[in-house]
Amino acid sequence: MALGDPLFSAWAEPSVGKRPDAQNIDRLLRLAECEPTVNVVWLQGHHGAIDSLIGALARRDILAVDGPEGPVRAAVLNAALAVAIEYYARQAKGGGSIDDLVPRAVRLALG
Repeated sequence: MALGDPLFSAWAEPSVGKRPDAQNIDRLLRLAECEPTVNVVWLQGHHGAIDSLIGALARRDILAVDGPEGPVRAAVLNAALAVAIEYYARQAKGGGSIDDLVPRAVRLALG
């Protein structure tokens, strides 16, 4: 089973809930660019997400946490997800489907 398969299934689960609003994400990105304090929190959130992603993937038996593979894959996936969300907010302006962008970003990250 490819690493992406269970990730795509998890994204499709109803528990994921409401999808992000492009305008609110864009506002947050602009604020993070202008305000150093917000930028620090934004970057810390991204860094903290890597540990959360490792834990979530390990709990689902999708990713081993032994060795550097887990943190590296989690970091790559985290970056891909962040880029997809930011692209959705900035480039697509909320047009298109976040449900298409996220799996596409994961596929690109997994190569």
